Amino acid sequence: PDDAFSISWPTKLLHLTLLIVRRSLFERHFMQDLFVNHMLLIISNSSSGPRLLSTS
Repeated sequence: PDDAFSISWPTKLLHLTLLIVRRSLFERHFMQDLFVNHMLLIISNSSSGPRLLSTS
């Protein structure tokens, strides 16, 4: 039982880590898309768009 546990535990940990990393990367990418779309909307709606674009 100890051998099976020592073999399966790192595998489970690896799967869990990959799952968390993949989920966090997806959420970060999704939030970046939302942020970029929101900023583009603000820039296109405001008269000071070029100034905001040049400062950032």
